[in-house]
Amino acid sequence: MWSPDGRLVGGGYGIAIGRVFYTESQFSRESNTSKMGFASLNHHLAKWGYVLNDGKDFTPTIDAMGFRAIPRAEFGAILAEHTDSGGRSGAWQVEADLATIAA
Repeated sequence: MWSPDGRLVGGGYGIAIGRVFYTESQFSRESNTSKMGFASLNHHLAKWGYVLNDGKDFTPTIDAMGFRAIPRAEFGAILAEHTDSGGRSGAWQVEADLATIAA
């Protein structure tokens, strides 16, 4: 997330394998910016055809955002079906502003 004056104020990183994304880490230099970054990322993942974002830890924030924990067997089935194809190659660019994402 970038501030209006061009400062990096929040974000995160992860890795995509096929149509599954694994969020590895997030950071926030201003209040709620990691949450906004996570919401923006998930908006784009859905738009690009990703089927899962593994957030590692099921936190109260992730719960409040509408995510759910899934059983290990379901996770394994998703990986078996969606990690060998699809995904998005090249540099990723934000394609929607926060107002569009929030709608």
